[in-house]
Amino acid sequence: MLKLGGDEAQKHWADIPEGSRRLVNQRIEELLEDPINIPHREYDPHLGTHTIPIGDDQGFIVYAVVERAREVIFYRFTPGLD
Repeated sequence: MLKLGGDEAQKHWADIPEGSRRLVNQRIEELLEDPINIPHREYDPHLGTHTIPIGDDQGFIVYAVVERAREVIFYRFTPGLD
């Protein structure tokens, strides 16, 4: 299940350069296939969040995995600027 962030999130998404959006989409596809076994993933057990880089200096994605509901929750992604 992928939940979107509404109009404000769509506005910010539209402002991201195309190359960065491609990297974000690629990383999201990878983590939806297997959210745990991703290279360079860091897990924060205190917060229950995972962080993965988007690309070289392109930012990161912060997400949580809810096992019982089989959901991946994206808290945010922060791409860099081209």
